[in-house]
Amino acid sequence: MAVDSSSKPQPQPLLCWTVCGYRKPGMSEEDYHRTHPSRYLSENHGPLVRGLLAKHGFVSYTIRHNTTSTRSLMAHIFGPQFANIADYDAVITATFRDIESWVAFKGDPEYKVKIMPDHENFADTARSRMTIGWLEDHVWNGRVVDAPGKGQDKSRGEVENEWAENESKVAREKESAGWLSWLSWWRRFVI
Repeated sequence: MAVDSSSKPQPQPLLCWTVCGYRKPGMSEEDYHRTHPSRYLSENHGPLVRGLLAKHGFVSYTIRHNTTSTRSLMAHIFGPQFANIADYDAVITATFRDIESWVAFKGDPEYKVKIMPDHENFADTARSRMTIGWLEDHVWNGRVVDAPGKGQDKSRGEVENEWAENESKVAREKESAGWLSWLSWWRRFVI
């Protein structure tokens, strides 16, 4: 018998804040990204932000580094339909369940004192662009997943749960195999 999926409460899609960022004028690509010992975005700003985001219930925070080198890889990907290559230095995303999480993050005194002023150390805030939207996954962790409310394939959460269960099972099997190996070795001397 088919189950009416419309009667089940549907999960709300995650919201995603995206920044298409430029480094501040005069800052080299090497200083901005990981390729230089200063590694500002990865070594300074990322660690500064992530704890506060977690405190306010954010689901993820991701930095995508777009360098001259990685942009050159586009020659292998693009064609006549999409021929323009974005010149952003980074694309940063933060995902969260509701706008209240974002409001609480921006209202936190730590944000106002430490994080907001830090943007001036590396970001061209006049050129950088941002937007907000919701996430709709179609492939997650190598598996086809269903967008919220469709009821056909597995959701992202179900895929994550299966993956975690499989990892636990593998760990238990390895532990059992290790114990059995030790027991077999030990029995040679006792029996």
